[in-house]
Amino acid sequence: MYPVISGTARLIDGAAVLVRSPGRKFQYYHVIPTIHNGQHVVAGRTVLGHVMRAANHVHLTEIRGRRVWNPLARGGIAPYTDRTVPTVAAIFARPVASLLPFDAQSICGTVSVVAAAQDSPPLPVPGTFAGYPVAPALVTWSLTRLNGIVYVPTLPVVDFRTTLPAVRNFWNVYARGSYQNAPRFSNQQFFMPGRFLYNLAETLDTRSYPNGAYEVHAHVSDMRGNWSDAVQQFTIQNHPGTDNGCLPGYLPSSLP
Repeated sequence: MYPVISGTARLIDGAAVLVRSPGRKFQYYHVIPTIHNGQHVVAGRTVLGHVMRAANHVHLTEIRGRRVWNPLARGGIAPYTDRTVPTVAAIFARPVASLLPFDAQSICGTVSVVAAAQDSPPLPVPGTFAGYPVAPALVTWSLTRLNGIVYVPTLPVVDFRTTLPAVRNFWNVYARGSYQNAPRFSNQQFFMPGRFLYNLAETLDTRSYPNGAYEVHAHVSDMRGNWSDAVQQFTIQNHPGTDNGCLPGYLPSSLP
């Protein structure tokens, strides 16, 4: 494995290497180093080390200043070609704090609006993570009534094009039920693709909108301008005289 920039190398915990140059640092994890601490390394020429067989992949992190940075952002790794298109697999609404969506497209009360979205790596990935998805770089959404009135203009849900959201905002971005590729549940690891659910609206009080038919529009894109859209229709149907706008017994169904 070669460094993507030239600089001074530092060993981290015996299984990772950091390469520092003015204003930028790159970290390489799951590596058996072949260089020594403090060595000057040359981009594309010096062998930093070999990928650990048990891991079968490398975690590459770029840091600019004190912020984790997207290495594909402007001024980063190039040339880079990506022709895969991110997609939205589903848009659904569910009661707040529930993992189960409503069993119909009619919604009431306060709900969460969630989108399942993913992208594919532009190059085939061998080994353990073959065929697994990655996150879109940008997710936005809007809410429009079918008569054309825009109630929620296009808003960003998450933007990975430069850096990462703060850790404290994780569950504001990702909806409950999300899990990573090869997730761990309790003390057991499962080798299966991840499920990336995004909070288009973590809490949406449908009683703030007139009853009627609406469209939720979700847009996803990647770092090279590939994009796709998805639209889901919902009917807001709140009932006057109820505590929360919903009739008794209005329960969600199983996950889609």
